[in-house]
Amino acid sequence: NFEGFDIRIFNPTAYSCQNRPLTTCYRRHELEKRRLYEDRVLQVEHGSFTPLVFSTAGGMGPSATVVYKCLAALLAICIKRDENYSKIFSSIRKISFALNH
Repeated sequence: NFEGFDIRIFNPTAYSCQNRPLTTCYRRHELEKRRLYEDRVLQVEHGSFTPLVFSTAGGMGPSATVVYKCLAALLAICIKRDENYSKIFSSIRKISFALNH
C-alpha cells in the first residue's frame, strides 16, 4: 500500500504566524498540504497521504508527531535492544531536525 508524505518547514516567527497560536499554524500548514496532495494520492495512487509539518524552532505538527511515534514504536520492536521508547523517539527527532536543516 502506498504511503505518501510531503514535508513543510515553516518559521513560527513569520508574519503569517503572528498573533496566532502555534497549534493553529501547524494545523493550517497540514490542511494546505492535504488540500494540495491528498485527493491525488487517494484517487491515483490508491494510498494514503500524511503531511509532515515542522517548524524552524524544532517542533512538529500533529500528523508528524503521530508518524514519529509509530516509527519509534516499530523501531523499539525491531531493534530488540534495551532502549526505551522515549530514547528512540528522541533519536528520530534529532535525525529529522538534522536532515531538515
